[in-house]
Amino acid sequence: MAEITMEANPGTVDQLKFEEFRQAGINRLSMGIQSFDDQLLKKIGRIHNSQQARLAIERAKLAGFDNINLDLMYALPGQTLKNALNDLQQGIAFDTSHLSHYQLTLEPNTLFASQPSKLPDDDLSYEMQLECQQLLADASFEHYEVSAYAKLGKECRHNLNYWQFGDYLGIGAGAHGKISDAAQQTITRRWKEKHPQHYLEINSIERNSLEMNSPEKIFLTQIVQKKRLKTPQIALIHL
Repeated sequence: MAEITMEANPGTVDQLKFEEFRQAGINRLSMGIQSFDDQLLKKIGRIHNSQQARLAIERAKLAGFDNINLDLMYALPGQTLKNALNDLQQGIAFDTSHLSHYQLTLEPNTLFASQPSKLPDDDLSYEMQLECQQLLADASFEHYEVSAYAKLGKECRHNLNYWQFGDYLGIGAGAHGKISDAAQQTITRRWKEKHPQHYLEINSIERNSLEMNSPEKIFLTQIVQKKRLKTPQIALIHL
C-alpha cells in the first residue's frame, strides 16, 4: 500500500475534515504539535493550545488514522529539562506510530532571529536530547534518522526516499521535485509557486533548475544526505 501523508495543524482541523481526508485516501498524518505547554506554544507563535493539540490527535484516531506522526520540539525559549521530558511523555502516551523530535534552531531572516528569546544553553540542550532519546528508546521507538523515531515498520517512507537521494514529484503550491537522468548525467530540481492564490493564477507553472553534476559530486551529495540516517547502509545510486 502506498504511503499518503498529510500535514495537519492542530489549530485548523476538526472531526469532519479528518473523516473526509481519510475517506479520500490519506493514510498517514503528520501533526505539528511542537509542545503540550501553553506558555511555550505562545512563545514560539503557534496558533493552537495544548487542549486543541490533544483533541486533534484524538479526533484523528476516531476518524480512522492509525499511522500518525507527532512533531515535538525541545530547547524552546525558557524550557527546562522537566518540561521537555513532560512534552515527550505526553506525546508517547498517545501511542502513535512515529515521533519527530527537533531542537529549535534560529534561522536567519526569521522573526526569531531578529527578536531572539533566551534559549537553553548547549549543555542543557544536549542533556534534553540524551534523556529524550532514552525515553523514546524505552517506549520502543527506533531512532532511524537524526530527528525521527518510529515504531517497528513505521518509518516515514518519503523521508527515507529524500535521504537516500531518491527522486520525487512535487504536486501543488510550494511543492518541490527532483528527477535524475542517468543518461545525461543531470539532476533537475523543480518547484511550484508557493503562494496558493498565485499558484492558481499562473496555472501551476513549474520552475526548473538543471544541475550538471559529475559522478564525484553526486556521490558526495548522496553521502552527505545519507548521514542523516542512523543506518545508511542502502546502496548508493550511481548516475
